[in-house]
Amino acid sequence: MIPEPKHPVHVLLSPEVIKGLKEGDEHMLRYPPFISGYPALIRGGDLLKLHTDKLTKIQTTLGLRPEEFDELVMPVLRAYADYVHLLPASELHHHRGPGGLMRHGIEVAAFAVLKSNNAVFDHDKYPQEKSKREKPWRVAAMCAGLIHDAGKPLTDLRVTDETGAKVWAPVEESLLEWANSQSVARYYLHWNSNRHKVHKHLSATMVDTLIPRKTRGWIMNAGQDIYASMVNAISGDDPNSVLTGIVIRSDSASVEQDMKRHGGEATSSGTGVPVNRLVVDAIRRLV
Repeated sequence: MIPEPKHPVHVLLSPEVIKGLKEGDEHMLRYPPFISGYPALIRGGDLLKLHTDKLTKIQTTLGLRPEEFDELVMPVLRAYADYVHLLPASELHHHRGPGGLMRHGIEVAAFAVLKSNNAVFDHDKYPQEKSKREKPWRVAAMCAGLIHDAGKPLTDLRVTDETGAKVWAPVEESLLEWANSQSVARYYLHWNSNRHKVHKHLSATMVDTLIPRKTRGWIMNAGQDIYASMVNAISGDDPNSVLTGIVIRSDSASVEQDMKRHGGEATSSGTGVPVNRLVVDAIRRLV
């Protein structure tokens, strides 16, 4: 058996090769590739700035006054950003890279708000009442789209520090809160087996955590049926519901968009490391 080299990769390479490498390239030369973890202490608010274009679309389409948006919607987005942080939405399928779960949630939220503008929720109500409930329906659609996959950290993967001794409990605190309280500078992912669609109903259990009390109350005050439809849309229950249909179609649109742009693998490499993805992503980066 050939022993593993005891020296760093760069010690074994010629100066000409080293000169052609960029910072962060060294892990691509290892087999299996070395995963250096995810930076843990970036604030969710800073990560949201990477999605300013979509957040602007959401704000514009919701039709809320700026102060209403800041009071009712931004706290939901910030809570979601702190919670999912840089987690991917999947290991080998759509939105599989760092930050994929946040991007997917925001994309689905944006699609859902847009589709809710053209939906008929209150066909049996008088025009004045329908008008009064339009904005709560849109905010409910945004919230349902945003957190429809929030159960994934509870079922699909575990997050630990480098040693594996410190484990994030997503039902207790956000990923950012855990990293700060445990002084974790970088976190690591461990994917669970037999996880397909297990998260669906657990996503609805995160409503109280990710949607602040004031926003939940504002939606509930507009109608108990709106609040119930939002929760059902998150869990995927009641497929005949207009709002559930909107979230399902918005989810599909986001997945299709990402798969066209980045593709995906149907099977795992079996090494515990996403070798195929890392190779393809490295090729894209070099090109």
